[in-house]
Amino acid sequence: MHENENGLPKTIARRSMLSLVLASAGLLTFAKSVDSGMPGSLQHEIETNSTKIHQWKNRDRAILHPLKRVSNTSGALRKYESAFPMTKIDKVIELPGFVGKPRRMYAVTIIGVSNQLQIIDAEMEQPVHVLTVPESHDGGISALVWDRERQRILFSTLNQIYEWSSARPDRLEPNAIITEASTLYGALVDSKGNLWVGAYPTGAVYRINTAKKAVTSTGKLAPDTDYTRRLVIDERDQIWVGTGSLNPRIFVFSSKSPNSVEEIALPRPQANGFISTLDLLGDRLIVSVSGISEQLVLNVKTRQWEDPIDRVWGARLASEENNGLPRKRVLYRF
Repeated sequence: MHENENGLPKTIARRSMLSLVLASAGLLTFAKSVDSGMPGSLQHEIETNSTKIHQWKNRDRAILHPLKRVSNTSGALRKYESAFPMTKIDKVIELPGFVGKPRRMYAVTIIGVSNQLQIIDAEMEQPVHVLTVPESHDGGISALVWDRERQRILFSTLNQIYEWSSARPDRLEPNAIITEASTLYGALVDSKGNLWVGAYPTGAVYRINTAKKAVTSTGKLAPDTDYTRRLVIDERDQIWVGTGSLNPRIFVFSSKSPNSVEEIALPRPQANGFISTLDLLGDRLIVSVSGISEQLVLNVKTRQWEDPIDRVWGARLASEENNGLPRKRVLYRF
């Protein structure tokens, strides 16, 4: 390329001119793409994004406009306990032989904001007596039993024993406390008027002489037992105990010699779980176990397991239709 005296090029090479033309055409094409607004163009992306931002701003304004900024709080302004109260009927037992009341009488335990023991006359609309259970936990009364001979109810809450007497119907009297236990279960009364309860986590059964307020323990029934939740007593004053939560099984002892305990393994041993129910029917002990679908049957005289019972429905409701035709509801009870 030739230069003039001022150092400027006199002419432009043909190849350079061609490159300049191609570059200019590319810039024009890019500018057209930017301004076209077609999908993929810069203008389209800008418009799309700005629309999105605009929509979000409108939505935020609609939501936040009624709110006004105030100073931060220093913490909870007010505390509400039992804001969502729950009231539930937990246990109901009949009180046969209730003195002075020829009609049916019941003891009802209530779980709720106030855990209660209510004495109910079946013929009356309102409870005869309502008593608040002191120092109880969320589960309220864990076990209770009617002592017909002495006209009283003995019950447990947490690790404490209370007594309600028909002679003093407006009071609950504390009787005993089992300090090493956290929860008591399965209250029953023997022929001498002693109260028996199971416990967690001690895995023991306790006898309470309520007259002397004296407590005697069987000691831990087995090294792997922490729950003694189910207790029944037979006509010979033998106490049958169902355990958990490891290796659930049956223990039995006489109320006269609680330190002489007999262990009875399940016919189908379980590594863990609970004896969930114990019922005495004559000389048969009917046992329900978590993890076993049948009810187990133990002959209490021979200490031998017999054929199990298939579980049945407590109640069943028939269909209201029969091949498309209306049908009267039928309730089957077993």
